[in-house]
Amino acid sequence: MKSILTLAATAALVATQSTALSCMPPDVAQTFQWASEAEESYAVLLGKFSFDAPPQQPVSNDAQPQEVVASFTGQGLAENGFAPTTPTTVTLRTSCAGPWCGGFPNPDSEMLAFVALTDDGYLLTMGPCGGSTFGVDAAPIVEACMRGEVCTADPAQH
Repeated sequence: MKSILTLAATAALVATQSTALSCMPPDVAQTFQWASEAEESYAVLLGKFSFDAPPQQPVSNDAQPQEVVASFTGQGLAENGFAPTTPTTVTLRTSCAGPWCGGFPNPDSEMLAFVALTDDGYLLTMGPCGGSTFGVDAAPIVEACMRGEVCTADPAQH
């Protein structure tokens, strides 16, 4: 299994103006598998992103992605689980599918995030269907996946 070193962005579903956006519920184990098999490098971060949220844009068919720079403090996923990491800068970017756009997390709330390592630094993309950020309760699942144990979001299998 490819080692996960940086977080990855999830792809947004494409929808037309005349159809509703249909999303599958995000699954942290599936996102882990996707990130570990991707050609890009990813990190899994557990902690807080501090930033000033931009104003919410109105819903329209020409909705545009938004971007802010955040300061991350917390832990990063290592071979043996989550470990403290130095504070780092992460660009937070929403992506859109027609009038539907991802949203920014609440500033300073704790979360687990899959972040891409790009030539410009760390990038966390939040699409309209989610899948790149999860609650902190997902951390044990990701740690099990990293150790090569049962990798499922189904609590009955842990």
